[in-house]
Amino acid sequence: MYIDKEKYLNVFFAIILLILTMSVCSNIAIPYLLWYVLFLISGLIFPFEYCVGLLFLMVPFYTIVPMDSICLIFIATYFLRTRDFNVNRLNFILLVILIFIDAIAELKFGGRLKSSIVFSFYLMTASIICLQPYENYMRRIMQNCFVYSLVCALISSMYIAIKVGGVSLMLSWRLGMPMQDSIYTFTIGSNGTGLMCLLGITILISRYLMNDNKKNRDILISLFFILCGLLTQSRAFLVGLAATVILFSIFVYKERDLKLRYVLGVTIIAIISIYIYMNYLPESVDALLERFATHEGDITNGRTSINGYYIENMFNDLQGALFGYGLMSYRDYLGGQSIHNALLEVFISWGLLGGWISIAWIYNLIKTQIMSLRRPLLYTVIPMCIVLLMVQSTRLFRTIVPIFYLMISIISIYKKNEDE
Repeated sequence: MYIDKEKYLNVFFAIILLILTMSVCSNIAIPYLLWYVLFLISGLIFPFEYCVGLLFLMVPFYTIVPMDSICLIFIATYFLRTRDFNVNRLNFILLVILIFIDAIAELKFGGRLKSSIVFSFYLMTASIICLQPYENYMRRIMQNCFVYSLVCALISSMYIAIKVGGVSLMLSWRLGMPMQDSIYTFTIGSNGTGLMCLLGITILISRYLMNDNKKNRDILISLFFILCGLLTQSRAFLVGLAATVILFSIFVYKERDLKLRYVLGVTIIAIISIYIYMNYLPESVDALLERFATHEGDITNGRTSINGYYIENMFNDLQGALFGYGLMSYRDYLGGQSIHNALLEVFISWGLLGGWISIAWIYNLIKTQIMSLRRPLLYTVIPMCIVLLMVQSTRLFRTIVPIFYLMISIISIYKKNEDE
């Protein structure tokens, strides 16, 4: 008797997603032990790609699941099953050096060695996931886990706002900001929520251009993500959305078939989004325009001065300048706010040496994944480009989820089929 394993696994994922959504909407926390057992069992019996998909399913709900422990279980079960350290030598060397540099900096400037250990879990998880070859259909499954989870997370977040203050609060509230008396919130703020939406939008547009057999669904979900992104009232989201349109326009300019499909899809999405936003969300429109108008001479909302402060004080200590002040300790020693620039973040955290090593590590992940494809579909690189662009106004390593955005965007690069 034939058993469709993929069908049963998809049903299992749907049940997990329902549990997460109900937990948020009912404001009832799920015991962490449940997630430990779930990931331990799934890591030992599920196909590897589905283990990755289950991990991506957790990303939009990361505030109610123990992501640190989940990553550790993911790593442990991977090696228990494969008994093979399937990470290329260069990546492993860069990884070990970077973790060592962060540990030394944390011990000297903040004494937070535990944070270096947790940090190593995320780096190792990224290396395991991004250095594996995948077929296109498995990439689609892993993408779907993130996309559908993000839909549920956004709906849950809106539901909480409606429950607290009605529809009027939901429409005027900056989606992604903390909501009182709720176990769940996008604690990375409205800009982080906007970045999640941008990642979802770029993934779905890429699949739409691939002539996905569910094009209408992709357009509808993209429309939903755009409206949610606008509800964040995030200026960064608007910048990222403009960059998305420009990048896709450049990539499809010389492709006659893609050009017509792209223009049609973007036009439909833009018209519907603008109509709904302007007619049904006037308060959000006014608030968003006001954020552009009331920046007191600094449209970056203080990010420029924060980054300038760290650049000025980077060389206060010779060891700090060369090896950094620690990812979690630089604020304690240098006395500033959190850096809002991923590039500056790595050089302040790990110094001139560690900064370049972290960039080389990321480059190695991307290069290895693209080389495994042989013939990558170029416009599917855009989700990764948008993530790398947008983290220049936020953080990549200090906050939990941006490194997962990078993982998702890297495995979203598709191989070109023979008929393409």
